Amino acid sequence: MRIQGHRKEGNVGIPLLLPLRPLCFPLLFVFGFLGFEKVLDLWQPFEPKDPYGISRQILSAEGVLLQLLPNSLGERRMVLPSSGFSKALKQAVIAGEDHNFYKHSGIDPWALGRAVFSNLWAGRRVSGASTISMQVCRLLEPRPRTLHSKLLEFFRTRQLERIWTKERILTYYLNSAPLGGTLRGFEAASLFWFGVHAKDLDPAQAATLAALLPAPSARSPKRNPKKLLAARNRILFRMTAQGMLQRQELEFFLRRTLGTRVHPWPFRAPHAVFWFLRHMRGEHLQTSLRWWMQQRVQKLMKGHDPGPGLGLAVLVLDRKKGDVLAMAGSPDWKRTQVNALFSPRCVGSTLKPFLYALALDLGVGSPVQALPDQPSHFANWNPKNFDRKFFSWVGFSEALRSSRNLPAITLLQRVGTARFRDLLVQLGLKVPEDQLLGLDAALGTLSLTPFQLAQAYRIFGDAQQRLTPSPASRQAILRILKRPKMPGLLLHPEVAWKTGTSSGRRDAWSIGLTKHYVILVWMGSLIGAGSPLCVGGGVTTDLLFDLASFFEA
Repeated sequence: MRIQGHRKEGNVGIPLLLPLRPLCFPLLFVFGFLGFEKVLDLWQPFEPKDPYGISRQILSAEGVLLQLLPNSLGERRMVLPSSGFSKALKQAVIAGEDHNFYKHSGIDPWALGRAVFSNLWAGRRVSGASTISMQVCRLLEPRPRTLHSKLLEFFRTRQLERIWTKERILTYYLNSAPLGGTLRGFEAASLFWFGVHAKDLDPAQAATLAALLPAPSARSPKRNPKKLLAARNRILFRMTAQGMLQRQELEFFLRRTLGTRVHPWPFRAPHAVFWFLRHMRGEHLQTSLRWWMQQRVQKLMKGHDPGPGLGLAVLVLDRKKGDVLAMAGSPDWKRTQVNALFSPRCVGSTLKPFLYALALDLGVGSPVQALPDQPSHFANWNPKNFDRKFFSWVGFSEALRSSRNLPAITLLQRVGTARFRDLLVQLGLKVPEDQLLGLDAALGTLSLTPFQLAQAYRIFGDAQQRLTPSPASRQAILRILKRPKMPGLLLHPEVAWKTGTSSGRRDAWSIGLTKHYVILVWMGSLIGAGSPLCVGGGVTTDLLFDLASFFEA
């Protein structure tokens, strides 16, 4: 009885295990494969590193692309987050390259089987099975196309799928896919062929760019537009079949031409861009330059272009922060690449407001005081006024406005060249320590760059800056300089401005402080000879007021 009972219990257990036997081998295979992958992970860890680099983007304060510089490989490549690509572009790429992208784990067995069958049937390679994940691995670790490389690529793809999300894989692909010539990534291709950002591509444009893959050179819009058009339409059909497009949308987009044309890379505000590149780091440079102001500067400069032999430069600063808002070192880049804003030039009478403020602060000058305007002799030096006239006596304010030389020399004698030198240093002007200032410094014989002078005026006009002339003295001088360009005209906008003309009429200056801006205009000889045009009250002042009226409107 015991024996039979024992056999009966055993007979019941065996049938219960029989249905599990067919699952043993697949389960063992799966667990073995996963364990094998784990061992390989430890033996050959995958640390994805981007091998391409990024193009430096220089943008205006509003986000206008000023220039896009090639990366270290000579390519244009702009890296964006996932949100920087339109939904239509993502759909077109998936439809064209890997419609099961979100379903497989890196390797698509159905695509692999189809490719093997097609290639064996044709006796040559007519179809591929590379998924987007596999292509990303190939981009991250470029290798010769061998059987060994293919096997390693399969393994790397499985690793990539475990450490990156699908969205990250797709985003890297959109940023790194080669799209012909020096174009890498869909943002660069979108700007080059359509002149729009990748986030603004419509389905037809997105399908066109996706159709460049996998042979962007053979399907180039310039080389073979018919082939590209056929590939684009195939992708649109696939997008419709996968529910990404409605039938009516398909019919509409199929009637569209390619619409591609070359959009040259922007080369805007070159003098300003090169200056920002010297002072900023990183690939994505959001500058302080305001494109609407820069455009106005460039347009007006062309209208006031003095022609060959003479240079013209304009600088606009934010009066509060000192940021560069517009910069043009010449009216025509093709004619003159040198940025005149950084070339030392004789500053003429532009330093006189600083001297008058110091005299006012020290009590050796007063707005109600008359200053001598009479011939004077200093050893071998006989200074004269610009107009070669002397008025005997002239009021403090009028002497400053009209840039009388003899009154300025009188004030510098009273102030002392040492104090004047200290003030110039406080204003950020680089006066060589071994250079002794003489009384001719009152006439602006010092050589400074226009950029330095503009910054000095900004500091001078900032009441928060601690300088030897008090804010009250400096504001009093600015009020004296705040007058219309022509007598009898209304002062709109309000500009505290000063002109300067260097010896021999080689340089003409006009610099003004408006409510929000510092505007400097310089014009000068590029060949050493003077010009009758180089007078501070002429072209430079006209341009100064044209700019001030537009900016402060």
